[in-house]
Amino acid sequence: PISPPRGGPPMPDCGMPAPPRSPIRVTAISLRRRPDRWRACEDHLRGLLGDGFDMFEGTDAKAAAGDDSTAVDRVAALEAATGCTVYRGWPITEVRDVRRCYTSLSPQLSDAEAWMSYERKVAAAWRSDRSRLYLDFFLRHLTLGDVGAALSHLRVAERGHAEGLSLQVVFEDDVRPSAEALPALLRQVQLLREAGVAWDLIYLHSAKYSRAAEPPAHPASSLLVAGHRKVCDAYALSASGLRKIATCGFRASVFPIDDFLPALHSPHPREDVMALPCVVAARGGEGGTGGEGGDGGGGRESRGVCE
Repeated sequence: PISPPRGGPPMPDCGMPAPPRSPIRVTAISLRRRPDRWRACEDHLRGLLGDGFDMFEGTDAKAAAGDDSTAVDRVAALEAATGCTVYRGWPITEVRDVRRCYTSLSPQLSDAEAWMSYERKVAAAWRSDRSRLYLDFFLRHLTLGDVGAALSHLRVAERGHAEGLSLQVVFEDDVRPSAEALPALLRQVQLLREAGVAWDLIYLHSAKYSRAAEPPAHPASSLLVAGHRKVCDAYALSASGLRKIATCGFRASVFPIDDFLPALHSPHPREDVMALPCVVAARGGEGGTGGEGGDGGGGRESRGVCE
């Protein structure tokens, strides 16, 4: 079962009225301080969908953090302004971080052996052309942009869940879907429904990181059961996917959305990520391993599929 929302400050208002209630919604996330990107995204979607979408003002973490001189003060200001807690344990820059994140490592390992074990775990889980860059940069740093993007995607899910949507399509503002993208998605959703295949998340655009093959979601479908995927700039959430993201407690330990979403349905090579309460809750109580996807209830983990 999914745990109820954690305590803390109320969800901040996005500053925009919610569009009329609908079982299906297409939403594009953008920042008001980037009117060029907002306008280009809005114009493209309007050419495809008319008024059948909404522009969602994303969380501007840079503005929320203010101009205080110290990083600690800026993070505190960001958390107070957005009603979240940033996961302080994200960066891995020292051996002590490795030992903290990988509690299964033997304390008898030397510092060099511990660090190499960490790199081998990531390399074993992810393709070699993906893992090196992630080790060298993305697992070492957590930026204001990472936090703002995570909160923006979370707020879209929170709103969709609160309004009882059956399907929420999410685009970031640099995505340019083709005229066929949404009709193709809806055909696949209908096919899965008719076949009785439950799902939480469908990636419309992503990059495969996991080494394992991805089996078909159904013999009649072009979708695959997703492994670990990143670049979460275009995806769809079912009602169960919205519920899991909105209520799992992600707001209490914010880290990059590109690592949060895939951890809900596939193994993440970092033990600390898999043990976070929000990940454990969204996976239905399954924190340590990946496996066959479930139906969003009864303690079974999330199911992600991809095109």
